[in-house]
Amino acid sequence: MPDISSVASGLAQLCSSLLYPNGTNAISLSGRRTIIQRGWLTEAVMSSICGPHTGTDYVLVMPVQGAYRTIPEPLGWPWETGPITAPTVSLIVEGNTATVSIAAGSVPSGNVGVQVRTDANAPFPDRLAAVHAVQPPDTPETIASALAAFFPDATTQGPTLTIPHAIGLTPATGGTGTTTRITRRQQQLFLVTLWSGSPDGRDALGSALDGALSSVTWFAASDGAQCQLKFAGSADIDTMQAQSLYRRDMRFNVIYDTTQTQAAAQMLFGAGVVHVQTPAGPVIQTFGSVVPDSLQ
Repeated sequence: MPDISSVASGLAQLCSSLLYPNGTNAISLSGRRTIIQRGWLTEAVMSSICGPHTGTDYVLVMPVQGAYRTIPEPLGWPWETGPITAPTVSLIVEGNTATVSIAAGSVPSGNVGVQVRTDANAPFPDRLAAVHAVQPPDTPETIASALAAFFPDATTQGPTLTIPHAIGLTPATGGTGTTTRITRRQQQLFLVTLWSGSPDGRDALGSALDGALSSVTWFAASDGAQCQLKFAGSADIDTMQAQSLYRRDMRFNVIYDTTQTQAAAQMLFGAGVVHVQTPAGPVIQTFGSVVPDSLQ
């Protein structure tokens, strides 16, 4: 989930990639040695051998306190499903038996289930469904045993499950993924501050970075979330030139979302009820995974 720390880190990484398009071992876009990081210029940096007085320029990124506003949002942000990891387990049915297998060389994962149609003598309801969430330590034998536990009188032999009184088995497997929803959208002002030991160094760094950032409208936070970048002005600050420090503040409004994420599994079996009009009046009719033709 993005927050001001991941957004600030992403903005600093963006500045670094723009100033060093060929990597940090190559010369920078400004032609000067430049360090890019989050935070403020500290006394330790000033007195170090890599301080601005030694010819090293700095680009520092930080959020501006109090420069925040919430962006109006639609009611009820919906959950959205991300990429689904396919299951590695499968189920093959024949008559009243089901055999579990796991893809060779793969880690057991996914969800597996079976829905049972029964005869009139079954000790459990018709259309009863059993589902097992597969874990890495699972084997075909343990999965078969877990499914058998749902059905009275069911037995297992190795990876094969046998269900008495079953007249039809419907297998199903599904993957797992994540669902995400937006809970807040906001705009935060960020300060990209350039420090140099000379006015020429500041101008060279400022011109290079300003030109490179001018074409950027989106960037990735350090957690991968997309952020919108809007330029909000810049200014040179020479109040510390007596100490041979020359500064330029570049301001950017960043719009990003606060999100919630949770694990999600694909649905294997469904059920529902509908109101059906009959000569005797309305009645409630149940249906399984497939809606009856008359209701589609």
